[in-house]
Amino acid sequence: MSKEDIRSKVDTFMFEGHDITASAISWILFSLAENSICQRKCQEEIDKVIRETKFGQLKWKNLDELEYLHQRRDAPPFTGSSDGEGHQNSPRVGDIIEIPARTSILISIKSPP
Repeated sequence: MSKEDIRSKVDTFMFEGHDITASAISWILFSLAENSICQRKCQEEIDKVIRETKFGQLKWKNLDELEYLHQRRDAPPFTGSSDGEGHQNSPRVGDIIEIPARTSILISIKSPP
């Protein structure tokens, strides 16, 4: 591979890492805002772990102690991929929405908490 090819691959990995991280953070914030019970349980768990730390701060090593939060990772921010082909025709949704031909659509389906 040429240096240009390597740089292109590194750029892709860097962008995708940021993109997936931003998507994951957005998803958890949306999910917590949508469910006050989960939000309260997560906050209680974080507060408990912080109280048990030496300096009252979360560190990377403390993340494994957030058991409830780990259980909530059942709805990933990205649930599929597309080959970019889309539909060859223009399907309709009801009487109002027409989806343009060759449009790819990804729908994230979340399981209940």
